[in-house]
Amino acid sequence: MGNKLEVPIVDLSGKVAIVTGGNTGIGYELVKGLAEMGAHTIMASRSEERATAAIARIKEYSEKDLKVEFMRLDLGSIQSTKDFVRAFKEKNLPLHILINNAAVAWIPYTKTDDGFEMTYQVNHICPFLLTLELLPIVLETASTSGDGRILFVSSGAHRRGFGATFNPDNLNSDIQYDRMKTYPYTKLYNVMTNYALQRRLQNVSVTVSAQEPGYVRTELSRGWSDKSILSLFNNIGYATIARTPKEGAATTLNCAINPALNSQEAFYYDSCKVTAPNPDARNETYQEELWRRSVEALKDHLSPEILEKYGPSTAVESVQPEPPSPPLPTEGETEEGEEIPTTAAATVTTGDTVTTEETTGDDNAEVKDQPETVEEAGNTAVEEDTEAPVTEDAELSGGGAAAADNEEN
Repeated sequence: MGNKLEVPIVDLSGKVAIVTGGNTGIGYELVKGLAEMGAHTIMASRSEERATAAIARIKEYSEKDLKVEFMRLDLGSIQSTKDFVRAFKEKNLPLHILINNAAVAWIPYTKTDDGFEMTYQVNHICPFLLTLELLPIVLETASTSGDGRILFVSSGAHRRGFGATFNPDNLNSDIQYDRMKTYPYTKLYNVMTNYALQRRLQNVSVTVSAQEPGYVRTELSRGWSDKSILSLFNNIGYATIARTPKEGAATTLNCAINPALNSQEAFYYDSCKVTAPNPDARNETYQEELWRRSVEALKDHLSPEILEKYGPSTAVESVQPEPPSPPLPTEGETEEGEEIPTTAAATVTTGDTVTTEETTGDDNAEVKDQPETVEEAGNTAVEEDTEAPVTEDAELSGGGAAAADNEEN
């Protein structure tokens, strides 16, 4: 048992929100919460069948006339991501809230048709593409509403138990694929993108943030269903210390709608409080290198106006010249995280609130696996004509275990 996670009830009538991976688990609770407050909420996921069923459940238990709709988005495909952007633009809707929530985790080495390792593409490359291509709509909306939000659901796995460090030469697992660490690496990239994007949005009413939902009972464990010991460990955690999906969604929902957090400053949140991420996430040199390589990887798919405005050659005023970056930490090294001001604390103590109870896991729990080279992993990789399971909710990891949701086609 622990502290209460309080989320204010805000009137979101007239606002439009997109939640990726919204048909189950945390994403489902995010869609439900936003819709209940009046937002026109788009459930962006791969399976229309599962999304339709999820939307029916949301509406069944509400007395309100909720506006929730499905739009197909497969983050394992660049073309699907571009098709989603095009389809959304054709609706001529504003966009107040974009929540990058969908993720995949702990799957055998799999390469997408676009040539990327699956975890890297689903968790970072395509959310990066989606965010940049929708950014002009968010900016236009914020210019009149005064409040735009872009969120990246990350994971505590990026800062505990897995030794996630930034190695720009292995972003796509071209050197080594480590099944247990690739997911935490991509969650590190989410937090780094959070800071780098906010730096590019000076003097506009858009707030970017990243969240750690905690250790949550969702379907992510299906990613390691072939590892019986890990599955057993996870099942014990689910039965004892894990949060419910609603509890896990609280921090992200709060960051999406809380008027007090319209700060135009990037922070990393855990349990509705600002907290320190992995130190590598705060390194501006690393952030800019990740941004440069991400844009380079997508240069044939980003629209010309986005490339011109947000490409790697674009100057960022707030980034001052730095001395040569220090050597990359080796696996297993740790360093103290810098203190982050907590003046933007998320809890609202006045007015109506929706309260969920915080439960915490063992921060010292750790899951280990032997690293695999790409060649070794290839022996167990999913066949090219077989789609790897893509989690439709980003993980909430307490002490190194995890949780997200796989969506079947």
